[in-house]
Amino acid sequence: MKNYILVLSMLLLIVSCKKDDNSIDSNFLVWDATFTNEWISSGGENHQTFRNIQYAFSVTDNDDISIGISTDEQSYLYILNEEKEILYESNDSLITQNLSEGLHHLVVATRVPGKSGSFDLYFKGKVENIVQLAFENQSFSDNWINSAASNYQSFRSQHYNLSIPANTYIDVILNTNISSEIYLLQNGNIVEETDDDILSVAINAGEYQLVFSTFSANQSGNFQFEVLGEYDLVEKIETSILSKNGSWMLSGGRNPESPNNPKYSIEVSEDGFIDVLLDTNADAYLYLLNGTSVLLETDDNDFSQFVEAGEYYIVVATFLEGVSADFEITTFGKIESLTEE
Repeated sequence: MKNYILVLSMLLLIVSCKKDDNSIDSNFLVWDATFTNEWISSGGENHQTFRNIQYAFSVTDNDDISIGISTDEQSYLYILNEEKEILYESNDSLITQNLSEGLHHLVVATRVPGKSGSFDLYFKGKVENIVQLAFENQSFSDNWINSAASNYQSFRSQHYNLSIPANTYIDVILNTNISSEIYLLQNGNIVEETDDDILSVAINAGEYQLVFSTFSANQSGNFQFEVLGEYDLVEKIETSILSKNGSWMLSGGRNPESPNNPKYSIEVSEDGFIDVLLDTNADAYLYLLNGTSVLLETDDNDFSQFVEAGEYYIVVATFLEGVSADFEITTFGKIESLTEE
């Protein structure tokens, strides 16, 4: 009977230490360490993302460790081992676990992603060296000019190099008023893509590219983005934008050799994609030539094409003969010159 009463009393004490708002009553225990922190657009139930707050701590002896949290948000806690594998996870505001001696990690998450708010964190037990894990958090501003629709190869989208020194998890957070897409590439192949404003992914060490595209073509406007995680470098891939004004006087129709169709030479400095955009009220027809050989022809007013470094020609023709009109031709990519022949 005495044992029954003792167990019942302990259960009542544990229940009484929790409040209705998913918080621990900080007055219940004498805590060995306390911390105050906050989420800014948290990562939800995800133990990898740096949008959740991460701590490292050392356990000095095999023993029970208690961790409590007090917050207005619905929180979620993860305890990880040194390799950041999950040992224990819970949506309770107080967790007690027997942990082996050594390094461990704590991830303070929320049940729902995108939450912002403060929390108080409490530790009790044989723990020391409790530190919040640092990570890179860089912000960038850029813009689109006559963007390409959902095209990660086009340089009318914006490209960045991303260098990852070790296996990690990154978050890319995009802020723009334009419907957009984010691509993560490696060696020109898509690793991850999203039409949301956040791309979150676990990736291996290596060299990558981030591409920011728009859902619809010919969009112009600003955007900002942040990259959170462990990385060495985020660097924009610079390309040139060259433009020329021209006109047809009784154009030669769909004939790349007609002298009445303006012809432009371009010098491409590196292998890669080039983009050509034509602005005109006429029904245009474009050719891309390598010497006299036709590499591409289209009745659209723009195209993207992979080419090797070298000299190429763009013929600005019309669908029908005898057209007189003005136009502006613009090239995007690793192009050093745009010259009318």
